[in-house]
Amino acid sequence: MKSIKSKLLISVGFIVLIFSTILFYRTYTLITSNVKNLTNQQLSLALNFDLAIREYVAANIRPLMFNLLPEGKFKPETMSTSFVARHIFNKVQTKFPDYIIKFSADNPRNPVNQAGSEELNMIKYFNENPQKKVWTGEINIGDKSYFAKFSAMRMEKSCLRCHGNPADAPAELLEIYGSKASFNLPLGETIGLDTIAIPKEKVTALFFNDAIKNFTLLGGGLFLLCISLVFILKFVITDRLSRITEHFVHTEEKDGVVEIKPIDIGGRDEITTLTNNFNKLANRLNDYYTLLEEKVEERTKELSKANEQLKKEIEERKQAETMLKRSENTLKSIFKSAPIGIGLVTHRILGWTNNQFQQMVGYSQDELKGKNARILYESDDEYERVGFEMISQIQKSGTGTVESQFKRNDGHLVDILLRSAPINPVDFSEGRIFTVMDITQTKLMQDQLIRSERLAAIGQLAASIAHEINSPLQAVTVMLGTLKKNYRDNEALSNQLELLKGAFSSIRDTVKNLLDLNRPGKEVKQSANVNKIIEEIINLFQSHFKKNKIKINLDLSSNIPDINASPLQLNQCVLNLINNAVEAIIGTCTSKSGSIAEMPSGGRIAIETNFNKGKIIVKITDTGPGIPKEDLQYIFDPFFTRKKKMGMGVGLSISHRIIYDHGGFITGENLPQGGVLMTITLPAN
Repeated sequence: MKSIKSKLLISVGFIVLIFSTILFYRTYTLITSNVKNLTNQQLSLALNFDLAIREYVAANIRPLMFNLLPEGKFKPETMSTSFVARHIFNKVQTKFPDYIIKFSADNPRNPVNQAGSEELNMIKYFNENPQKKVWTGEINIGDKSYFAKFSAMRMEKSCLRCHGNPADAPAELLEIYGSKASFNLPLGETIGLDTIAIPKEKVTALFFNDAIKNFTLLGGGLFLLCISLVFILKFVITDRLSRITEHFVHTEEKDGVVEIKPIDIGGRDEITTLTNNFNKLANRLNDYYTLLEEKVEERTKELSKANEQLKKEIEERKQAETMLKRSENTLKSIFKSAPIGIGLVTHRILGWTNNQFQQMVGYSQDELKGKNARILYESDDEYERVGFEMISQIQKSGTGTVESQFKRNDGHLVDILLRSAPINPVDFSEGRIFTVMDITQTKLMQDQLIRSERLAAIGQLAASIAHEINSPLQAVTVMLGTLKKNYRDNEALSNQLELLKGAFSSIRDTVKNLLDLNRPGKEVKQSANVNKIIEEIINLFQSHFKKNKIKINLDLSSNIPDINASPLQLNQCVLNLINNAVEAIIGTCTSKSGSIAEMPSGGRIAIETNFNKGKIIVKITDTGPGIPKEDLQYIFDPFFTRKKKMGMGVGLSISHRIIYDHGGFITGENLPQGGVLMTITLPAN
């Protein structure tokens, strides 16, 4: 464990280190900035001095000389800005031999002013960037590095007399320099540079001299600061704290209850206040020790008595926990083995649920827990209706019962009876226990019973109507046959009589269909195989399927047993379902003239058989448009049809009656991906 002295020294050292780093870095940046600024000022001063000389010669001396001298005379010593500036700076350069102060051009009149490769690059730079007048930076000239400043000299109108057309130049200028160098220069082009350059090594030497002086001064100051801080920490804080620590350690090492001695620390600061308060606290503790011994003896007697009471309470609690555990196990067994769904819901958020509920809705516990009960309903309206009805009943009677439908995870709907009661009738936020009973089969049986009663009533009515129609119909049919025989030579009349006979035959078939609603059970039952019946129908209508481009997929189980049934009736039932599937796939469309034509597109019909738990299950699916949702509950009702110009709407009613008379049931539903699934369930026995 590190002492406070070490921690303080480390902390102070760390702070001093950070402060020193910041200070040294700031000093370095200031020195760098100062040297850079100083160098830039020197370059600017020299360049401005050069430009001022040129400007003075061009603006004052040269015009005066042109006025004083005869026409055609030219004296470069007073009239050439480059000549005057170069001779002045040659004298200055004797004091600064390492500095570069010059004028340079690509095609100068004086070879001394010929630009080097670096200066030619700068002339090119200024020509490519006409908005630039000055460039400052680091550059290599020859084999040395310089801090340099270049100023572009561009061709202006005032320069045309000496640098434009040679014919316009003074005659003496042509005698001195000739007519080729620095003539015919275009306006705006960079014709030369004024260059000021300081060797980098001079700037670096200046930087290091300043840095050594400043860093030496800073290092000495920081060293004195560290020595002062160490002295203050040692004699004012750490030594006094060490005495207090030694006193605490010495007192702690003694065994048993001992008297705490006071600490003697001089001074009038916070540490002295701390020791004085400690001494007062020690005196109070010494007094408490004496009082505590008396209290301990008294409390020991009370604890012994309380301990006996606690043993008794522990024994009673163990018995209660055993009974609670038994009750919990009983409830778990009921929860798991209950034939209905059970669960907890809080503010319509699902909590725990039993396996029966999870199987009922097709979700796992993890998929249900924490989810809103909305996932179990087909629509928002149904979700809101059930919630409102349930809360209303609970507020009135303490429990609620609502009949609804749950949407399984696979999309199928399940008819359910939902009951619910709150855990705490006063506070609904603690949740409600609910039970769910699957009443799909119950409702199916009720619908079948109602439909059977309706079919029986319709069948009786149909039998009465058939009796009244068949007698005169038979007489009319015989009369038509006689008339056709007597007038067989009259072809037109015979054709008309044949049409009448066909119409009356259609009436007879319609009456027969009505009678079949009430007497399908009259057919003789014998051993029959569902797979064989299906295969015979498919083979019989193979050309019809091919014509309408319909593919048939058969998946017939080899485990299907023979059953005691009417092959003719089962054949009629399956044929009705397949015919409906074909009509749904090819569809119908009404033309502008009102005629009905089959759609040219094809589709697929899948027929599957299975044997499961003593039941034969036949599933027929198609890829048609499906049945409107509002029509699903009426498809097995007699005379219900959406085929406006064909069919009576008794096919599915007859099929339903046939399956019912064989002890089974038939259902229809839309598939999520489109199409209809018709399911026949027949008992094997």
